[in-house]
Amino acid sequence: MLNLLYGWCGSTINDKYNNQFIDDKYQLNTQNSDYKTGGLCQYSKYKHTIHYTNEQYIFSLIGVLSSSSKIGQEDTLIAKEIIKQYEEQGVEYLKHLKGQFILSIIDKVNNSCLIVNDTMATFPLFYTLSSEGQLTFSNHLDLLTQSSDTPFEINPQAIYDYIYFHMIPSPITIFNNIFKLEPNQYLLFEKGQYHTKHYSSITFNEDNARDENDLAKDIFETLDQSVQDAVTDPKTTGSFLSGGLDSSAVTGLLAKNFPEHANSFSIGFPVEQYNEIEYARTASKQFKTTQYEYFIQPEDIPAILPDIVDAMDEPFGNSSVIPVYYCAKLAKKNGINHLLAGDGGDEIFAGNERYSKQKIFEYYFKLPNMLRKKIIEPIAHNSLLNSNFIGRKLKSYVDQANIPLPDRLETYNFLHINSPDSVFSSDFLLKINQDSPTELLNKTYNYPENASSLNRMLYLDWKHTLADNDLRKVNMMCEFADIDVSYPMLSEEMIALSCQIPSKLKLTPRKLRYLYKKSMNDFLPKRIINKPKHGFGLPFGIWTQTDKELQKIAYTSIENLKKYNIFSEQFLEDTIKNHKTVHASFYGELIWILMILGLWLDQHATK
Repeated sequence: MLNLLYGWCGSTINDKYNNQFIDDKYQLNTQNSDYKTGGLCQYSKYKHTIHYTNEQYIFSLIGVLSSSSKIGQEDTLIAKEIIKQYEEQGVEYLKHLKGQFILSIIDKVNNSCLIVNDTMATFPLFYTLSSEGQLTFSNHLDLLTQSSDTPFEINPQAIYDYIYFHMIPSPITIFNNIFKLEPNQYLLFEKGQYHTKHYSSITFNEDNARDENDLAKDIFETLDQSVQDAVTDPKTTGSFLSGGLDSSAVTGLLAKNFPEHANSFSIGFPVEQYNEIEYARTASKQFKTTQYEYFIQPEDIPAILPDIVDAMDEPFGNSSVIPVYYCAKLAKKNGINHLLAGDGGDEIFAGNERYSKQKIFEYYFKLPNMLRKKIIEPIAHNSLLNSNFIGRKLKSYVDQANIPLPDRLETYNFLHINSPDSVFSSDFLLKINQDSPTELLNKTYNYPENASSLNRMLYLDWKHTLADNDLRKVNMMCEFADIDVSYPMLSEEMIALSCQIPSKLKLTPRKLRYLYKKSMNDFLPKRIINKPKHGFGLPFGIWTQTDKELQKIAYTSIENLKKYNIFSEQFLEDTIKNHKTVHASFYGELIWILMILGLWLDQHATK
């Protein structure tokens, strides 16, 4: 493991148990910890860390503060300045901290503790409060579960949310009474209790009148600087290169600034509709990188799957963990210790098709209310017209348009198309709140003040697509491959700039990421600028139908879920049957999600 943080504050703890656990399992330095009032241990092989102690405080930071934080560069001075400002301003000072980091300050004198996540929650931070009033926190969930002599129970709501989202969104975790910080959030622990709060507001500027050519230039120059800032050793730094807009831009800027050390790493598949290696090669040729490639085969999955599941803090249903891991492993094999990833561009500059689709629905409400209610909707719901294709399309459009955002985004969610009663056991449904996922979506969507529907969707994806999903995936697999990772697209400067760009320039009626593409128009190959969006998918459904070993692992894992009394047995059997006989690719995602849950429960739930 590369980056480990483990800390506690509160009542007297079991000195011997914690000390032995930390030293034996993780070999962390505990010599500066005071087990009677609080302590903190950390280890980082590559990522920048700061650890500072004095008579009152234990300070830790993993990650990097950006220059916009206006703090010096020397580690001890950074720690002292943050402590000084925190003493003077309290949590109000946190809004001045910019970068990609997790931070903790333990006050041994006052028996209090502050833990902080950055704007995007680039790195996870878990915490729990014991019945004795002790707060324990870590960036690894198993450091909390295994250092406690009281077992934590599986959280049924987390399993329901996992099926809904394909991951477990913050603030809950797979375990009851263990939580994770949300993006842009702090936790303050005092007198045996804690509270959490967002420490800065998000403001989107719709009235920016600057010339779009100047804004496009700003995007390019800011990303260029973010790539430069992310690189500490060009000789051991490379880039993920999928051939998409963002990985190609980051790779190109790496090559622009460090032409003698530009190494790019790509994954291919021997399945035509999943393979984008030619786009990656186009970018590599354009920027003259040293290109490394690996083609994943079906047998690569069983070879690494148990270890990947073991590395997961929680069940995680994104199958692209496989290509991310093999790409990071390829880089490590070729002398790279640090990869630059392109994650975030779609979510800060409006690059997902669903944004454009929702804009079409929003046009409906620009029509006069009387026209909609008295003419269009009666026609749309006329049973005679619904018998033909155009009538059905009109009804579908009107019905979806009348669902408010963000609920409309989940129209085709698996648990909306299929009744939860047909998916889960009746006993399980008694333990959960079926409305919890949509309540969480609405809370996040409505958090920004005075924002357009597009910017609200973007902010929603900052949390659910980035913090809760993509960043966890890349962090987890890079750490597993023993390699560091940075996200230039998500530097504080890039995020701040994106908030200053009006919605009409992010997304036009005919083009996703309009201004971003304009900023890259003279830099990226036209083939990549104009390529359809694809993603970093895995042909798991197809392979599971044909590869007997993979099929056995998947089906056995799903069959084993019956013993947990979570799902309807008929649902599990029908899922396997439909994958075999109806549509392997379509049901492949569901097979993966259920397989991972089954494997994770078998490996983790009994520990």
